[in-house]
Amino acid sequence: MTSFSRLSATATVGTIFVLCGTAIADDYPTSAGPVTQPIYKCGNGSYSHAACAGGVQMGGARVTRTFDKHTPPPQDRARQVARAVLPPETREKCADLESHIRAGEASLRAKGAPPTEKEEGDMAILRVQYRELRC
Repeated sequence: MTSFSRLSATATVGTIFVLCGTAIADDYPTSAGPVTQPIYKCGNGSYSHAACAGGVQMGGARVTRTFDKHTPPPQDRARQVARAVLPPETREKCADLESHIRAGEASLRAKGAPPTEKEEGDMAILRVQYRELRC
């Protein structure tokens, strides 16, 4: 047997395996169908299609999460934890400073023209106070 005939035989066997594998894979379902009839697990470890006393439904829909998994998690957790240890008066000051800083930044952006030194200075003072309170 020459090397060419061995290569040809190997290629033929490989092709047959691929074709058989494809044919077999087409015959079997890739996912199970939904459960049409509820199944109950009874207290003594047996299973039944009829509801039994103290039985738990097995095939039904169950709640695995109590939150929407598509909403992003809050990114200010560290800030919330840091503020939780602060006294209530400081928390109020932090919230007030944060709202003033955001409003000031929004007004500077809406203005269109570059901010003046006084406006930048006022914003810097607010930010320093915010940092000093350890908000």
